[in-house]
Amino acid sequence: MNKSIAIFMLISSFILINIIPNPLFSADPYSDAGSCGFSFLKIRGTTKSYAMGGTGVAAGESFGINPAGYLDSLQKIGSSYQYLILSTHIGNIYYQKPFSFGKLQFSISYLTSPGIEKRDELGNDLGEFGYSVIVPEINYALKVMPDVDVGICGKFLYSSVDEYNATAVAVGLGARYHIKDFPGLTIGAMADNLGTQLSAYDTEKDNLPFTFSGGISYQQNLYQLNFDLYKASDTRFLWALGVEGKPHQLIALRFGYNAKGSEWKTGGSNEILGGMTFGCGLSWRNFNLDYAIVPMVDLGWSHHIGISMYMN
Repeated sequence: MNKSIAIFMLISSFILINIIPNPLFSADPYSDAGSCGFSFLKIRGTTKSYAMGGTGVAAGESFGINPAGYLDSLQKIGSSYQYLILSTHIGNIYYQKPFSFGKLQFSISYLTSPGIEKRDELGNDLGEFGYSVIVPEINYALKVMPDVDVGICGKFLYSSVDEYNATAVAVGLGARYHIKDFPGLTIGAMADNLGTQLSAYDTEKDNLPFTFSGGISYQQNLYQLNFDLYKASDTRFLWALGVEGKPHQLIALRFGYNAKGSEWKTGGSNEILGGMTFGCGLSWRNFNLDYAIVPMVDLGWSHHIGISMYMN
């Protein structure tokens, strides 16, 4: 067996057998629904990945999906912003720096959802309150073999709801294998949100939404195809598909589908859009601008925009 394949399988098997908790494979896919806190941790990815159905576990430049997915020799800085439903805002800024011993990435992400109606147990109006999350994170990626990349990320979480707050720490592990006999074909695996809550809103602490994902990506100069399969400890198994085509070297058009969209369908006239994602990207010299839109049927539309720059 090729040594690179053996190492990738060893890493993936270690993640699968020793790290993933048994509840992840519960016979009832909805038995643990809503059992985890810090649901913000399940909102991960780049603007590009959102346009491609949320895929990217095996793809390069997969910041926020797989810490092993951004190994190159380039220094990079970037930021993104998301407008979700119910006036929820998410943003991040990150910086990537290559070293002789691998590549480091530093980032900070936030979520804020102000103006939530507040009522007491009798239904009396008590005004409004807000919900916010801040997540500083550090990622490290390393090429352990010519065809195998590995990565690890560590993050601290601070969440605030009204006058209450909670904290947690978590890590993620990822690996990618480049199939030498099929140039452009890559497989990847990621175990994320393995950690614990340090302090709680009240006396009871919540579990973190541990997530395992695997995927395959095929990339050539003018197109890219991604397929991912993933599951969080409080959700069912989901799959996603993403496609990118470049009619010009400077322009990318993207489309995707995520099976989670079936949960948003309520029988309305536009439910056919549930799960579909769309987007585009522009590249000029060292600059990249990306946009994605995700129709969430009757819940509304979420918008994502990202900008990045290579500094070499």
